[in-house]
Amino acid sequence: MKFDYTVHFNVDDCIKQLGFPKVQPFLTNSILMQSEPYMPFDTGALVNSGHIENETDVVWKTPYARRWYYANEGGGLDQGVNFQGAPIRGAYWVDRMLNNGGMKKIEDGVRSLIG
Repeated sequence: MKFDYTVHFNVDDCIKQLGFPKVQPFLTNSILMQSEPYMPFDTGALVNSGHIENETDVVWKTPYARRWYYANEGGGLDQGVNFQGAPIRGAYWVDRMLNNGGMKKIEDGVRSLIG
């Protein structure tokens, strides 16, 4: 036996119903704020350069942000760097924040938003 069916739905209505317009700003702001304690810190320029672009991207805009994020990798000049405030502050600050309870905080926050 064969059945044919058609489903019509409005994607915008689904997004509004599920709360995604509230979730994206919460997510990006959470990443930006929760990453700060894990970031290399000397003058504060790197931390203060953090912002959100295009409503979805968390960006740290300094000439050295990428270099410090991937420090100790590939045997370059930054190999063996020991950041002030290490081991909390250092490279891969977003990854480490997420692995040290940040993901759980974000998930709990999103659940409360879309409740």
